[in-house]
Amino acid sequence: MDQQMIELKLNPFIKCIAIKLGLFESEIIDEYNFGIHEEDKIEEFEKKYLDIEDCIIVRVDM
Repeated sequence: MDQQMIELKLNPFIKCIAIKLGLFESEIIDEYNFGIHEEDKIEEFEKKYLDIEDCIIVRVDM
């Protein structure tokens, strides 16, 4: 049995999730993956949901 090791390269990214909060449940409205240097696109994503009162934006560094 011949086994080979494979090296995988993972690129870091930022996942942004827009969550609508309710009294008894929450719902993911939108989610998007951004590169770590795409701050302008991340701000654009956050501005879409800024005016919604019961919505929060979560950033996760992956």
